[in-house]
Amino acid sequence: MDIIALHAQSAMEDTIYMGRQLYSAVQEGGIALFTVVGGSPFMKKMRAKLGPRKFAAVISAAIVLTFLVFVFVLVFDEEPMAANCPAQVRQPLGTIPHGPTQLLALAQEAKGNGSWNPSSKQILRQCAKWEPAQGVAPPIQELRAQLEGHDTLVATMADDEDEAAEMAMEGLALVERTRYVLGLIVEMSDQCDTMLGKLHAIRRADTASLNPSEAIVALSGLAGFEKHAREGLSTLKTLTDILETRVEAGDWDAEDSMHEVPPVRIRFRGCLLKCVREARAISVALPQASPITQRAQQCRSDLLVPAEQLAFQEAEKEVDPGVVFSAGLLMSEVSVTVGQTPLFGAPKDDTEMLEDAQGILVPRGIALGEQKLLQGFQNSFGPDETERAALSAIRLCQHAKFLMQMGADSAAEWRYRAGAELASKHGRDKLASHSLAQLSYFLSVRGRGETALQVANEAMAIGFDPLASYLQVAMRMDLGVIRTEEETRSAADQLMAVVGKLPMRHLEEQRTATHSNLLAWQEVSETGSFASCFSLGDAAQMLICLASRVAYDM
Repeated sequence: MDIIALHAQSAMEDTIYMGRQLYSAVQEGGIALFTVVGGSPFMKKMRAKLGPRKFAAVISAAIVLTFLVFVFVLVFDEEPMAANCPAQVRQPLGTIPHGPTQLLALAQEAKGNGSWNPSSKQILRQCAKWEPAQGVAPPIQELRAQLEGHDTLVATMADDEDEAAEMAMEGLALVERTRYVLGLIVEMSDQCDTMLGKLHAIRRADTASLNPSEAIVALSGLAGFEKHAREGLSTLKTLTDILETRVEAGDWDAEDSMHEVPPVRIRFRGCLLKCVREARAISVALPQASPITQRAQQCRSDLLVPAEQLAFQEAEKEVDPGVVFSAGLLMSEVSVTVGQTPLFGAPKDDTEMLEDAQGILVPRGIALGEQKLLQGFQNSFGPDETERAALSAIRLCQHAKFLMQMGADSAAEWRYRAGAELASKHGRDKLASHSLAQLSYFLSVRGRGETALQVANEAMAIGFDPLASYLQVAMRMDLGVIRTEEETRSAADQLMAVVGKLPMRHLEEQRTATHSNLLAWQEVSETGSFASCFSLGDAAQMLICLASRVAYDM
């Protein structure tokens, strides 16, 4: 069903695109034709050969053709677009002639403002008994309308004792129909899982930067899947409401079917959130200078906005911890994104501030994202709890870094510490140590050397971290607490142990300079002569060395 619809839509898009290109060509040709018609020797010869009437007929035919192509493009293309953009077809979801959607509308029209009369009930029966043509898979929205019509028919029989037997049979048929439709939604969820696997593979292989066109095609697939997912989830809601009504009426078959719905719903909603997260990661990795990326952004800068909106809307209705946590992850990533993400529309205006868990005002997206993460984590158990603790710690550190750049130091500091505590409590010592190392670096940038050294020591007490190890030496050097030859040698060894392991290039450059400086002082200490001071190279260090030697010799 979906494949046929997508093929039909693609054919229409290609037709309109060709029409637009033909129109552009005819337009340019027409302009050229009328430009030369007055003075070209060739055109004069053609006019003389054809005669005034035939020549006028050729010109008129060109004008008519141009007009017809223009009308074709104008009718099917609602918005002006760049000439090199494929057509965007915003087709309303069609209905099948004399299908459930039309029959349900006719039944409601026949009912009017009164009660269900025999005429309107007969139309409901037609809706409930409707079957598609052999070999034709009906759109999911038609099946939803049939469920609604069938459910309404059963409800109209509740107060009529003469229809009790028919009501029981129709109730059984209705429950059976919900099972069939639920199976179709499972298939749709399977399609979502397949798409998630493809997006994940593209992100892992860095296809976005290596082959942007392939990545954009995959992203377009998610955009195309959105409207089918929206219809599927809407139908799932209708199906759930019907089963709940049947369960309340004492239908045991409906109760059995009801148990099958939550796993399908949770899986589908979770898959959508994960797809959008993968899509965002791919979009961010698209090379901005690539003509393919620029063209896609020019033509459909909001390509993935509906999919993201649907994922968030469905997550708001869900209580499952996994879905809630996934929504928090996506919200967190969106909130710390700087600038525009290709194909995800204009940057979010996140100027609204909310109080966080410590009562500090932070951007709304960060506060709400953390609430979702906390809610999902607190309702998790076993391996899920451990995994979500680690992911929460990582997101807290990402928020802290973003807030530090905003100048919200207090908000940043407690997040680094909370992330470290959460990771440590769930056996992720390496992550806990790194969280504190990031806090130490943040404090060192703010000029709080003593506190930075203390936090670096805390990080190393939990577990080895290259950044924390480097900051231990750097802060001790800055504070002048490395005095003895043994301390100098130990510091140099410590710097050697983190070669190439620091997270930023400028830190690696500083590490190299500090290590060279320590080796030079170590050589001065071992030589013990005035001449060795001149090997330091830096004037200030030479003076310090000479002064120290004088004081030592005295």
